[in-house]
Amino acid sequence: MISIPNNKAAILKVLEDNITKKGDCLIWTGESDDRDRYPRIKIANAFIAVIKLTYWRDKGYKPMWTLMKRTCNTPFCLNPDHHTDRTPEELKGNE
Repeated sequence: MISIPNNKAAILKVLEDNITKKGDCLIWTGESDDRDRYPRIKIANAFIAVIKLTYWRDKGYKPMWTLMKRTCNTPFCLNPDHHTDRTPEELKGNE
């Protein structure tokens, strides 16, 4: 698991060093627990989904509690354009 300080420059460096472009997808190549193919990194004492960080970098802030789903079906894709928020109906199906 990648662990970094809560520092914008450090976060951007980790993204730059661990994402590779493959077609339209941005693929995470860094460490992952591979549990759900949504990689996370540890910033300070919190685990953060890397998609939230790429979304923040490319599009702006998205609340950390927002659940997202991948639309391209490519494992480890972090392209914010390939993700959408999960609907309340979808969340009810996972209870």
